[in-house]
Amino acid sequence: MCIEMRMDQLGVLKPSEPPPREDSWREWNFLPGISNILFVLPTFRESYKALEVSQEFQCLETQVSAVSRICQNVLGVGNSIGSSFGLACEGLKHLVPSFVINHINHLLSISRIILITSILGLGISAIELFREIAGLLREVQFIFSPTMQLGAFLAVEDVEKSEDAEALYTMSVRLWKEAFQKEWDNPSQRIVLEERIGHLFDMDSLIDVNCFEDAKKVVEVIKTAILTQAEKKLLIYALGILAAALTIVGISLGLAFPPLLILPAILIWTGFMVSVVRCAVVYGYFNHEGTDCRFQDCKYMIPEFIRNAPNALIELFTGDEGKNFCSELAVFNQLDLANLNKLLREDT
Repeated sequence: MCIEMRMDQLGVLKPSEPPPREDSWREWNFLPGISNILFVLPTFRESYKALEVSQEFQCLETQVSAVSRICQNVLGVGNSIGSSFGLACEGLKHLVPSFVINHINHLLSISRIILITSILGLGISAIELFREIAGLLREVQFIFSPTMQLGAFLAVEDVEKSEDAEALYTMSVRLWKEAFQKEWDNPSQRIVLEERIGHLFDMDSLIDVNCFEDAKKVVEVIKTAILTQAEKKLLIYALGILAAALTIVGISLGLAFPPLLILPAILIWTGFMVSVVRCAVVYGYFNHEGTDCRFQDCKYMIPEFIRNAPNALIELFTGDEGKNFCSELAVFNQLDLANLNKLLREDT
């Protein structure tokens, strides 16, 4: 998952369960591909914004993440253009005489362009692998930090039904909350904490600990909104590492053994599918508290402009901008070409 700092992280605390974010390009692995050209501008803009703010608050983690993402954007432009050119040349082989392709190859050196494109893709994947490994190591360090270890101990500790035991437990929870509050109040440290446990956490859920019942409520928040979310993040990073590693191996095999086209293609495609699964885990599993999967939220994996494309097309053909037939992707999935005209007639 991207570490770029959102500007709203420095503003008002968010509710415990806001709607999924619309900027779904954040949650995808940045891997080689033609489609990267569509996301270069938003990712570059957000990375540059994160770099500026991180310098103000001296957040080294966000600075490294922003710089690495900017480097990926630069490489991604060249890779997308090169991939588009290679795909176009491959299509022309079936449409134009061979001497035309030979002439294009003589002028532009197609093989050299494909080689450069592959090297750029290898660089993109290597940076993504570095980002995911770094994220995983930081997540493990966070989970085994003294504050989190104390929280994990309190979450599993059975308290004896005695006044002294309950008082000691209450004092321990109060000390934990004070330590966590101190980190949360530091803007640069808060950015790091939100990256470790996600953007759903609300500090207001950690109430003041004045009695044993308050302590139990705080510990429940520690279990569900902090420890469980941190463990989910480990799964996300592991999937990201697998996706980037498969892509690197696929591209490397393609460069080392050009005749073996099918195996590199399978590995690269598998890496992409693992990235899809990773994004689905973010939206269907990580972006809400608890351990259940909400597959209906996976629709937010698709960028908003693509989800709204069916509605835009209907408005284009009907000429009525005031009607919204496909405000939700689930509604659009229920439509088919056979009854589309019927629905339009009934609506008018």
